[in-house]
Amino acid sequence: MILFLSLLIIGLFLIFRTGHILFHKENVTSSLIKTGFFAHTRHPLYLGVLFIYLGLIFLYMSLLSIIGFIVVFILYNYIATFEENELEKMFKEEYLEYKKKGPKWIPSFKN
Repeated sequence: MILFLSLLIIGLFLIFRTGHILFHKENVTSSLIKTGFFAHTRHPLYLGVLFIYLGLIFLYMSLLSIIGFIVVFILYNYIATFEENELEKMFKEEYLEYKKKGPKWIPSFKN
């Protein structure tokens, strides 16, 4: 239960902090966001959702929760890849450089 609650809190924190940054009026499609959580992973909002689903595995300890996590990961990976292709078209070389520096899923704190 403690592991589930920890992952839930981390997931919700990532979702709300990242959502606030992403959907702030000045940030909507006007510039590439490379600071904050985006300096450590390219998809912190989706990572927050994955943390919650990972927590559900520890809460329920069932095959269904594992399958649910895998399905959600595949879905979010597909969406993230689609978005990255769109961002490459939009921001060109700037996004390609950002992509080289930041991992897609597992956060890096080298930056």
